[in-house]
Amino acid sequence: MRTLRSRLILSHILPLLILMPLMGIVLTYILETQVLLAGLSNELMQQAAMTAQLAAEQPRIWGDTAQAQVFLTRFSTYHVWLVGTDGKLLASNNPEDAGRLGQPIELRASRRSGRRKQHKPEL
Repeated sequence: MRTLRSRLILSHILPLLILMPLMGIVLTYILETQVLLAGLSNELMQQAAMTAQLAAEQPRIWGDTAQAQVFLTRFSTYHVWLVGTDGKLLASNNPEDAGRLGQPIELRASRRSGRRKQHKPEL
């Protein structure tokens, strides 16, 4: 490494070897946060809006647990809870939640509490 040529080669290759992996990590992070997570978030909001609209069209589900369970049978691709205004679990399409029916559900607060929308059914 005493020659000028080898130092010149090393001075040009070494920054590339350091910067390329860092740029790959940064680009992966940007792609994940700006594209993939945004798309998943939009899809989840659309599914929630559709579920809320369907629930609003069937007000019986908020008073009758059996009707609520029948309503949830159509949602087999994702997990859905119907939670009453008192915070108790009315129905769930997950069989593991059978023991939790009628019990209060503690939900985690959203980080962006200003963006939360609540759907209150009309009885």
